[in-house]
Amino acid sequence: MQFHEELQPKIWDNFKLKPEVKEKLNEIAEAFIEYAEIPKEGIKDIVITGSTANYNYTPYSDLDLHLIVDYDSLHENCPLVENYLWSVKSQFNKEHDISIYDIPVELYAEDMNAGGISNGIYSLQKDEWIKKPEKLPPTDNDAAVEARYNEFKEAVEKVVDKEDAEEIKNQMYIMRLTGLSEEGELSTENLTFKKLRDNGYLQKLNDIIHKEFDKELSLENKQTRLSKVLNKLKGTK
Repeated sequence: MQFHEELQPKIWDNFKLKPEVKEKLNEIAEAFIEYAEIPKEGIKDIVITGSTANYNYTPYSDLDLHLIVDYDSLHENCPLVENYLWSVKSQFNKEHDISIYDIPVELYAEDMNAGGISNGIYSLQKDEWIKKPEKLPPTDNDAAVEARYNEFKEAVEKVVDKEDAEEIKNQMYIMRLTGLSEEGELSTENLTFKKLRDNGYLQKLNDIIHKEFDKELSLENKQTRLSKVLNKLKGTK
């Protein structure tokens, strides 16, 4: 975790969003809205949140671009809407490598009733802060973060199948959401999650999940598998 005296200078100018950044983020949001087939009337706002709208950004920080969506505009009282939007968001981010001045843009469609828990939230539509970030002092939880980080790191390194990978990944996200809701962005849980993500352990879990998923949907005969083994053995000579 890093703390700065000013907001990310690539994005902000005197506490105001740079015009060219605002224009490009609106274009990105429009592309995602079309991709996800979200009705225009269902979009209540488009906001920047997370560490890029805060003083604790790092070289690994994403630019979190959240669409505030009326879920009922897609399908009233349907519990599958959140899963659908999460799936579409994941697919969109996987297919596209979009950045603003080398800062990766991470899109998410958030329920308008969820309520923001970030220290800083900026509305693109209103071009103003919904919640101005505060310069929160560093916390003395380095030891706690390191302990939790090592626990998850060891667990991830022992994962061998999709089921275990999904369970640990879910634990990571539950840990983060719990920390954010109870203590905010500087909570031990959120800082632990960020360290795991920045050091590649979240990606390692995703790789295991995707590889196993692809394998489950594939069909190979014994000869194909044997050929792969033989070719691999030849390559080691």
